Amino acid sequence: MTMSQTEILAALRAFRLTEGEWNTLTVLRDIEEDPEACGMSTSYALREWCRANKGALDMLILSGLVARDHAVSFTTGDVEWFDNCNATEQGEWAASAVNMVFDWDEFTFDPEAEETDAGGSVDPLSVTAGCNEGVHFV
Repeated sequence: MTMSQTEILAALRAFRLTEGEWNTLTVLRDIEEDPEACGMSTSYALREWCRANKGALDMLILSGLVARDHAVSFTTGDVEWFDNCNATEQGEWAASAVNMVFDWDEFTFDPEAEETDAGGSVDPLSVTAGCNEGVHFV
């Protein structure tokens, strides 16, 4: 799927994430690509980073860009949630696409700003579905 730069920015903006949340997503992607370069050579370091960034990670989980690790017991069916998180396929796409943003003040969501109707909303997950081959500009 090839999208124009305008379509990509519209899809990313529809997630309504703050600059800090976008930053957390890109750092998580960097950690997944090279944990040692990010100082996350142990599972304890990653777990502590996830705990320190819990608020931003919670928003990223709600937006579908990040998933929390878990295990299911085959005998009881109970779910055990872990403190580690991973970017979803859409999260990896969004983290690589957000690198083209230069005007963060205009791009990021400001929860304090007054809401305006932008002529309809875009469902960001439907736009990013199937974008596993990366970002391609037209």
